[in-house]
Amino acid sequence: MHIAWHDGEDASLAAAGLALGEERQGRTRQWWLEKLGSGTEQDINFPRPPGVAPAILARANRPEMLGPTTLGHPLPAPLRTVARFEARRRTASIGGGRRKDAPGRIAIELLEGRLATSGAEQRLARLRFAGQPAAVFALADRLLADLPCAVPAASLAEEALGASAGDDAPRTGSPLLPEGLSAGDALAWLVATLARALLALAPRASTGEESEPVHQMRVALRRLRTAITVLKRLLPPLPLHPGDAHDADHGDGPTQAALTEVEAGLRTLARALGPAREWDVFLEGTGMAVAAAFPENAALARLLKAAARRREAAYDALRAELGSAGFRRLMLQLSSLTVLRPWQPISGQRTLGQGQQGAPEGRLEEDGPEPPLTAATVAELLQRRQRKLLAAAANIAHADAQHLHAIRLRAKRLRYAGELFSPLFPRKETQRFLRRLARLQDRLGIVNDAQAVDRLLNDLGAMGSGHAAGLVRGFVAANALRERARVEPAWRKFRRHAPFWH
Repeated sequence: MHIAWHDGEDASLAAAGLALGEERQGRTRQWWLEKLGSGTEQDINFPRPPGVAPAILARANRPEMLGPTTLGHPLPAPLRTVARFEARRRTASIGGGRRKDAPGRIAIELLEGRLATSGAEQRLARLRFAGQPAAVFALADRLLADLPCAVPAASLAEEALGASAGDDAPRTGSPLLPEGLSAGDALAWLVATLARALLALAPRASTGEESEPVHQMRVALRRLRTAITVLKRLLPPLPLHPGDAHDADHGDGPTQAALTEVEAGLRTLARALGPAREWDVFLEGTGMAVAAAFPENAALARLLKAAARRREAAYDALRAELGSAGFRRLMLQLSSLTVLRPWQPISGQRTLGQGQQGAPEGRLEEDGPEPPLTAATVAELLQRRQRKLLAAAANIAHADAQHLHAIRLRAKRLRYAGELFSPLFPRKETQRFLRRLARLQDRLGIVNDAQAVDRLLNDLGAMGSGHAAGLVRGFVAANALRERARVEPAWRKFRRHAPFWH
């Protein structure tokens, strides 16, 4: 099997979120147009859930037949090959007896070969399944327990185009949630968006060579946890069995079970990312600043070396977590959540497999449209977080460090929720509110640094209680004291204007 991905000399296909592929098997050749998982279009199909096959827009025996019929215009010319995948294909199937079209049948395809671009070549394998989504995910879940498989962060074409262009992993700025989505659609869209970011960032975060990937993973993780926490309040409770209203009333249905399992996995990932990020911040922030002030202090140099060893240990633990079956299963669960959507009833069966669009599969057209997520609905959820922040900060002028940390957490939760749903509100008012909230959060963060640094120094044992540690604690305490005086003015400025959802 030979597959090549093509583009025009001006890279207009990739810019439009498309890849042109050519497949050869013996003397047989076929061309197709593939819809990539990231592009400029904003709808529920972007990005595709992790691990789900790409959308094949059209197939033809000659490339010139694809442009006019699919795009409405000819393909760009001249074409060039940006990557090749030479692979051996093996197929099998399980379930359904002898009937190829049996409902429980799953087709399996294993591709093993080499992906070559202009600058590199790598061994690559893909295991593909086609069948009913629930059965496919159940089989994949069983395989993850025994085999070192992982949900791919990109399709073969996306991986090839990224390798040929030398693209870095994406940053995780606040996802621009499209308008007109229901609560279920919005949750599926956000889970797919942020899960793909986590998968793309994980390999770079594992190396420990730079701190930014871990920071971006934590941002994506926090946004994902916020999306689930906020939107699950708007999802309809479904019983475990039709007509079982008791379970639905108590939130014990499939929606709650699936979300609870995912949230537990996200907490585990957060615990692995936290220490690595804390030591990064300490060494690149406080440690570097104090070292610049006392460049000849040998005790301080030894303390920073000890801190660097702790950072390496934290990255070892993170590397183990990102390479574990638990992380791989979490990524599969996020993909499953996006595709199966247990919060919506399934009135029929669909097939998940190669060449199908990676849109959510849980609801069929005959189920009818869900009401769109409105600014009024989201405003109630944002107002709840605002009330908690106001209650916590009622006596902010006299709050101690522990209380200020609690206020900071409330501010952070409100900010993440506000950023996620900001596209539903006027941009100017929204950006002003979030900017002032971020400034308040930053002030509170610097005040909290004294407690965070003290905890890290205590982790160093005797090394964290000597003369050098005193220099660090004094430096951080001075910064916190100076910033403490700025907290109340920042709070008053934040409170001066009404929230953007009013």
